[in-house]
Amino acid sequence: MDDYFPSNFARILIALGTFFLCLEDQDLVAQQRGLSNADDGQQILEQAISSWSAMQHRDASMSFHLAAKTTYAKRSHWNIVLEKHFPPDDYTHELEVYGVVDFDRHRFRRETKSEIYHLNKQTFEPDVRYDLFDGETLQRFYPAAFDSDGKATGAKRLTAKLILRNSAQPGDLIGSLESPLFWCRGMLPTCTIGPNRFSAKLEAEMFVYEGQQQTELGTTHVIRFEFPEHPNRCWKYWLSKDDGWLPVRRSKYVGDVEYSRIVVHYATSQDGSPEPHRWTLTTYSAESEVNKVMQTTRCALRKLETDVDLAAIRFQIERTPAMQVQDQREP
Repeated sequence: MDDYFPSNFARILIALGTFFLCLEDQDLVAQQRGLSNADDGQQILEQAISSWSAMQHRDASMSFHLAAKTTYAKRSHWNIVLEKHFPPDDYTHELEVYGVVDFDRHRFRRETKSEIYHLNKQTFEPDVRYDLFDGETLQRFYPAAFDSDGKATGAKRLTAKLILRNSAQPGDLIGSLESPLFWCRGMLPTCTIGPNRFSAKLEAEMFVYEGQQQTELGTTHVIRFEFPEHPNRCWKYWLSKDDGWLPVRRSKYVGDVEYSRIVVHYATSQDGSPEPHRWTLTTYSAESEVNKVMQTTRCALRKLETDVDLAAIRFQIERTPAMQVQDQREP
């Protein structure tokens, strides 16, 4: 009897454990089936696109100020002149972006204050750049830079430099760092925004629903945007229903290799709409000698105004005889 009771008791425990394990497996299978259901994924995509479409008409214009710090990881970049990695140690500099967007007339102005690496001198130096678009011509303007002693800084620009082009590629207008501001205006993906159309083309067929995923930012739904002309490239978005179906993460891939990631935390604006509060942009490299993280930029929204007075805003730089001008416009 002593031998019989433990044996049967063990069998009962095994049977009960198997029963509950089967129940858990059934729940898991049901959950996976629900996440992979094409109809469910299509409904989520339609809800997200409906939300983004409504956001596209919320503002006629906006101005913004971003404050950030960029860190270059140790030995993460390659100096093609001296054929060596840089920087020798982690290096951090401040970065500021001031921008104005006229959505109605397709005009854009951005001033970026940052630092640039001097390949020969092997040092980071102050740098200022303007990107302007008046609806027809893209200008990239580098002002002459002087320090308090009257010596040129940056790339030794003794004269201002102005580059002219017929039109702007989307990447020239909207960089990764500003992307969250445009997401909140229904512009996903930003690469579809043309120079004469400050709105994104939104169709469910553009995306592939991959499923639900728990992240440190909560429950998200992962969708994928593919490039027909580049089948090896894709962008993935982690959408949050609590944030109006906006991405809390976007990652860029070549094949299975992630080379860029942006993670966003949103806040609620005065009108109840989500706005990016702070975000982190990280770039990666599979070829870095020491660190696969190349650089990290931590950004915060310092100021945002909508429907601003554009009367005093210049969306083009006037040429002067002292400027070095490169006219790359085609006839």
